[in-house]
Amino acid sequence: KLSDLPPPPKVDCLHYVHDGELKLWEGETVDVLSCVCVNDSGAEERVNLGRIHYIDTATAIQLVDSAYKAFDLGRGKWPHATVAERL
Repeated sequence: KLSDLPPPPKVDCLHYVHDGELKLWEGETVDVLSCVCVNDSGAEERVNLGRIHYIDTATAIQLVDSAYKAFDLGRGKWPHATVAERL
């Protein structure tokens, strides 16, 4: 039973990185549901684990382009940055 288990921590992944800047997603979101079903009330339910941003196609392309430039086939800023610089 779900009630016998500790509740999973809710994870809201609403931040993303674009051109090296951490940004808050203010658009549409989508719930992340566990692949594990529980049956406490006689009906199988999937546990809600949190939510993530639902990025539109245009934004996704901008983010891929930004990541491609940052990586630059292993010669860009990202692969040469220290862990501290990446965070």
